Amino acid sequence: MKNSLLLSILLCFGFQVAMSQIKTDSLVYHYSFDGSGNDLSGNNYNATPNNQQYIFDRVGLDPSSAISLNGTNAYVQLPNNPNLKPSFPFALSFWVKIGSIPAANQSIYRADDDTTAYAGFSVVLTKFGRINAVIGSGNGIGSQHRKTFLSSTILTINKWHHLVVNYISASSAEIYLDGVQETIVTNGTATSMGYSTVSGILGRNPVSSGGFNYLDVSLDEMRLYNDKIEQSEVGYLAFEYPCIKPYADTIVVNDSVINTVQVMDTIVYYDTTFIYNNVAYYDSVVVSDTLLISSASGTPPSQSFEINIYPNPNKDRLYFNFGASFVNLSGKSMRILNNFGVAVYTKPISNPFEYVDLVALGGKGSYFIQMIQGNNNVLLTRKLIVQ
Repeated sequence: MKNSLLLSILLCFGFQVAMSQIKTDSLVYHYSFDGSGNDLSGNNYNATPNNQQYIFDRVGLDPSSAISLNGTNAYVQLPNNPNLKPSFPFALSFWVKIGSIPAANQSIYRADDDTTAYAGFSVVLTKFGRINAVIGSGNGIGSQHRKTFLSSTILTINKWHHLVVNYISASSAEIYLDGVQETIVTNGTATSMGYSTVSGILGRNPVSSGGFNYLDVSLDEMRLYNDKIEQSEVGYLAFEYPCIKPYADTIVVNDSVINTVQVMDTIVYYDTTFIYNNVAYYDSVVVSDTLLISSASGTPPSQSFEINIYPNPNKDRLYFNFGASFVNLSGKSMRILNNFGVAVYTKPISNPFEYVDLVALGGKGSYFIQMIQGNNNVLLTRKLIVQ
């Protein structure tokens, strides 16, 4: 028996619900760095990369989906437009991967490439590997002309991190690293921010004696907003996952085939012999998709839930999006079991977004995701493949 199975598969890494809630109002520009510095916001504030290289992004699907600046002569020139120099409050969101920690503080982003004064706002990678958000008065050099907001977490070299900086006022800022708000320390005494007429720059820093220093850094999905990014909105940016195009494939599956051969001897009686030739064929295709978990039928509407878990199959990091269902998940936990049924991860559901590094759970193989209530009341179980 032979069955032909036609599969038409629509793949979307991530989920439409989350993508639809990524902040788009007050968006000034959006640089995806997918092979260019073009602005995807529709405002046409296109940037100009110089000596850059396009690389795989954090997902690793497309070899030209993020930009790499080599630390030698590569940088990105921002357009000289006053709309790229917003007033308080405003925010910057982007993915960053550092190739090394600089010997001295170096700016990743400078809204003003001014060599004569601290001006505008910037995002600095310190010589200790921390993020420093800075504003300048535009009136000169010195601590009285700047205000700095230093984060506490040290960035990991060659690892993608997501960063959100909210510039709220001359005395207040917020930094979120990988969706989590940082504890910050302030320094400097500037009480106002002032811009120059010089355009902004990414990855290049002026040297007081002349010339420039360049930063070894990779960037992706950079967005500037002329408004604050609320804490409830940070997660949608930090857990953003790109969609890929619809994909169709035809799979021919051959079931087990049994061939029966009857043999008759030439003696006075008939001796029937059956020979079985069992042939099993298994054709498979690996797909990556969002695993959608819905509450069982009969659940009261006030307690229903729908959870997005992606991608599946998975390589390293598993993302959970509880979305609007988060309000109904009080007292519940997510648990991951390995193929032997041993719990390797358990965490109460306390945030609308969660993620776990699956490599730390034991590497490749099959896992089972469970939602539990109380100590051991299993509400559902789903299978996950880590490749």
